[in-house]
Amino acid sequence: MKKIVLILVFLSVSLSYSQGVIWENFSKDGLPSLTDAQRPIKPASYNLYHINPDALVQKLEGAVDRFSGGASIAVDFPIGNDQFETFNVYDAGAMESQLMTDFPNIHSYYGYSDTSLNKIYFTITPQGFRGVITGESILYMDPFSKVTPDDIMVYNRRDLVRTDLSFECHTDELVNNANMPEISEFQTKAFRDRAFRTYEIAIAATSEYTSYHDDGNAANGDARQMLLRLL
Repeated sequence: MKKIVLILVFLSVSLSYSQGVIWENFSKDGLPSLTDAQRPIKPASYNLYHINPDALVQKLEGAVDRFSGGASIAVDFPIGNDQFETFNVYDAGAMESQLMTDFPNIHSYYGYSDTSLNKIYFTITPQGFRGVITGESILYMDPFSKVTPDDIMVYNRRDLVRTDLSFECHTDELVNNANMPEISEFQTKAFRDRAFRTYEIAIAATSEYTSYHDDGNAANGDARQMLLRLL
């Protein structure tokens, strides 16, 4: 009887620990064969981790707004080369309170490191975890594929390989050819007063982008993930 009790206690502790683990090293050997459409992001070098998004959301339950002055929550994140770094995490406040109420399964966060110049911006949605770390270098954190949203690649921006079909933006050329009036010195003062401003933003995306991210719910946060990459 005593042995049975000890076994049950051990299993209970092990299960509790596994449920609380957020990141685990992962090998791509066990991943299924994928098409280019299922895996459009193919960095030359990356580290793979399996994330427990429920454990991360639970860890960040009660995270306060980054400008509230409240206490942060310390969370470890992979930063490449099988290394982790601790970030002080806050709610990013990237969505209006009513939208946050309407879509409680969409979360966005901001964090900073005490030991480096790194800052992290990330989202957790029904489509998976996505993040970017800026500072000493730029690291992206994306699902390995659409069908494996909890298997996360961590890779440096320099490891993204350009192809002959790489996207080209000609907006600058159009702007330069539009003969737009120059912004006066008076008009630019508003951008140099160091005042924090909150803006409402509308984002348009191509049909290819929305088709890839489609999960049957048009309001599930694709634009928000794009916005968090810009903040």
